[in-house]
Amino acid sequence: MGKPVCCIDLEATSLSEASVPIELGWAAETDESGRCLIRPAPDWTDWDERSAAVHGIGRAELEAGLPVAEVAAILRRLARRYVLLSDAPLMDGHWIARLFESETPEGVMPERGPRLLDAAEAAWTEASRLLSLDPSCFAPGEAERLRQQLIAGRIWRLRDDDSVRHRALPDAERLMRAHLWLAKRVQQIIQEVAS
Repeated sequence: MGKPVCCIDLEATSLSEASVPIELGWAAETDESGRCLIRPAPDWTDWDERSAAVHGIGRAELEAGLPVAEVAAILRRLARRYVLLSDAPLMDGHWIARLFESETPEGVMPERGPRLLDAAEAAWTEASRLLSLDPSCFAPGEAERLRQQLIAGRIWRLRDDDSVRHRALPDAERLMRAHLWLAKRVQQIIQEVAS
């Protein structure tokens, strides 16, 4: 991939089309991590009490959040330094677009925001590197079996974790741990096959 990887996660007011982001969390393989609440823009009115019950963030807390422009600046900085992964790139992309639209002056074309890669697709690509090895290194079907085991192991690591759910930083950190486990395990298998 070239640049190091950073997993991001956003929490939002709801799952509706009108939803807006309220929290950003990030965890990079360089050990950089962080989170910030997002102060709602004046025209952001969407709110769903059921979503609030899930993530546990109250409307009043958001007033202490960072302004939309500062959060957009954080995302720009992360995108310059890292390949950004998300476990829900369509939803997170929607919320990032809302963020960038809101910080753009009226009459100006809004910035698209950073590109998010699907973490599951990135994991599949990483595991698929095994298939690029010399096929004679494996018994018939062995590379595909290993690839399936790697993907299953990554999924298990995402689920078998007792950290807080539906808060942006713990979710981003969980995704990063699964990504790092997979990359390390692929390297181990490649070294085993090469020796």
